[in-house]
This record gives sequence, structure tokens and C-alpha cells, in this order.
Amino acid sequence: MPDNGSRLFMLRRTREITLNQNETIGIQLRLYNQRKKTHSEHKKKDMNKILTFKTKLSLKFFLFSGLCLFILMPIVNYLIGMKIEILPLILESIIFGFLMSWYLTTQTLNTLKSNGITELDEKILKVKQIEVIQKSFTIAQLSMLLKLDNKTKHWKQVVNGTTIKIITKRSSHSWGENILISILENQIEIESKSRLTMAFIDPGINYINVKTIKDILEKSNT
Repeated sequence: MPDNGSRLFMLRRTREITLNQNETIGIQLRLYNQRKKTHSEHKKKDMNKILTFKTKLSLKFFLFSGLCLFILMPIVNYLIGMKIEILPLILESIIFGFLMSWYLTTQTLNTLKSNGITELDEKILKVKQIEVIQKSFTIAQLSMLLKLDNKTKHWKQVVNGTTIKIITKRSSHSWGENILISILENQIEIESKSRLTMAFIDPGINYINVKTIKDILEKSNT
């Protein structure tokens, strides 16, 4: 049988092991809680960014749609000889703006998602998009790459020196865009902007155009 000294040593050793295990568990719990907190903070920031994006997009569509109706209806009523009533007009403009805002915002988010854009940022809504990538191509190579891709093969290209100009067709999402691709020194500059000079709102179409061309060029091994 172990003597008192051995028992005391075993008790001390057991206590040390238990304390070390508890300390290790405590450290693991603190690390877990820290990771959980960090993840929660990142998720909250992402949600705030998405909400800010949706709010600004919805507000722009609301103002655009509501103001268009508020301005056009009195003109139409005046031309056909109807009386202009301000309060009903304001109410109709608000309702129309709200409905169009909901519809156009939903359509925009679906379009962005279908083009692989899930990280929503305010820069997507800019009416003029410019991107410069570090690639070296000839103008002929650029033109051929666009003609071979399914998304851009229907675009009508106008090649002039070291630039390619593309004018996209009007659609339910936009008035059409002017796209300019320029060859710089070991760089390619891609620019997309609305054909409508006074455009102040863009549902991400210019961003999609630039991203599409950028993805095509970056996938190329040339």
C-alpha cells in the first residue's frame, strides 16, 4: 500500500492535472466565444450593409417613379381638359412610387444575384463604372474574346485604334449603355455608363457590364 507521502503526491498531481484541464477548457471556451462574437459582428455589419444598399436603391426608385407621375399627370390632365387636384395627385404619386420601388428593387436584386453578385455595395449603384486591370492584350485579341463569350457575343463592336466601343440595346432594366474598352500600357481600362445623359440612377447594369468583361479577360491565359 502507498504511504502517506505517495498519497499526498498523487493528490497534488491529480489536482494539478485537473487545474490544467480546467484552464485548457476555459481558454477554449474564451476562444470559442471570441470567434462567435467576431462572426456575429461581421454578420451584423454585412446585414447593415445590405439594408443600407436596399434602402438607398428603394428610395431612388421611389423618388424617380413618384416624381415622374407627379410631374406627368398634371400635364396630361391639362392637355385633356381635366381639373388638377393636388391631394389625390400626391396620394397617387406616393402609392405609385412605393409599388414601382418594390418591383424595381426586387428585379434589381434578382438580376445582380443571377450574375453572381452577392456582396452588395453602394458602388454598384454608380451610373458610371470604371475598372482598370493589369493585363496585356492586342485590340484584336480583346475583340475576339468578347465575340467568343456567350454573354457578350451579341454586342455590336466598333473598333478604333486601341479602343473598342460598344452600345448595348435598351431593355426593361436600362436605357442602354455606352461601353468603352481602352488599351493602356500593360493595362486595360473598362468603362460603362448609361446612354441617358441625365441618368441619376442605375440598377447595377453598368457594374455588371464591367464585371462581365473583367471576368472574361481575367479567365484568359493570353
